[in-house]
Amino acid sequence: MSSKSVLMCLDVSASRFSANVLSALKNVSTYKNVEKQVFVHMYSATPTSTSTSSSTSSSTTTAFSSGLFSTRPYLKKLLQCTSHVYNSASKHAPLLNFTVLQRYSPQQPQRLESDVNLLLVDVHHMDPLVDAAKQYFGLSPDVQVISCHADETTPNDSLEALFQDLDPQTYDYCALGGTFDSIHNGHKVLLGAAIALTNKSLTIGVTDQAMNQRKTLHELITPIEDRKAAVREFVEQVRPEIEYEVVTLRDVYGPTVTDEKLQCIVVSEETKKGADMINQQRVGRGFSPMAKFCIPLVADDSHDAHQDAKVSSSSIREQKLGRLLRQPEVLH
Repeated sequence: MSSKSVLMCLDVSASRFSANVLSALKNVSTYKNVEKQVFVHMYSATPTSTSTSSSTSSSTTTAFSSGLFSTRPYLKKLLQCTSHVYNSASKHAPLLNFTVLQRYSPQQPQRLESDVNLLLVDVHHMDPLVDAAKQYFGLSPDVQVISCHADETTPNDSLEALFQDLDPQTYDYCALGGTFDSIHNGHKVLLGAAIALTNKSLTIGVTDQAMNQRKTLHELITPIEDRKAAVREFVEQVRPEIEYEVVTLRDVYGPTVTDEKLQCIVVSEETKKGADMINQQRVGRGFSPMAKFCIPLVADDSHDAHQDAKVSSSSIREQKLGRLLRQPEVLH
């Protein structure tokens, strides 16, 4: 049976988390029957779990029976690991569609939008974790299972540099904006962080065609209603229970200068100056400035010399036109 989608379960507290991610990506890349996408669920095991030690499977069973899958990991660790997964996916499995879930709810099962026929877990003693995943996500009893627990020869990168100077906190009302054309892993890091930082409601602005006129190959940018629909689909996949609104941006400010209750704006390195402009407007109107949470860019290791070194929609639009093999001859 071909796999419509894949589910990875990764322990963010594992000392070799990065190595386990790399092992999982290699397994998925060599699995030829991935038709739709790869879902990633991150959990934090207890110190006695087999994910971080050689404890017995019975202790792991006890850990999972306490609701481990429905408990959200520490916020900074969740942000670090989410960013790392998307960065690693861009580097090692760029053709696959990854979604890091944030479905931490005691209500079970958290059924996914497509059938999962392949389950990857990052432990040697798989049975307790597999049973928990089947129950939590309502997976088929005969789902194929592979251990992606990395051996000691697999490189293991430190994640401490990611958001090392930040002490993130959650806010009731958050906002972000962007073009969101051909949603890629850079967008997913940005949206995923905004979702993680939001307690109650998230406002997402999507630029209209008039705002996109200066962008590379703006003629190829997807119509705004399609881009807004793609944003909605992503948010609902990641965290279905969150309250959110997707609005049209006709200028850089949007609802951020009219909605006083907004508390935090999530930006990238490229858009953080816009957040400063927004806060100046808010202060001028007697509103409190919003906290600014800045997301690092996702590198594109396969870019051409004339393309962005980061994953970008501009590069994707250029790829739609085809690759330039040589400079055209100028006829006189």
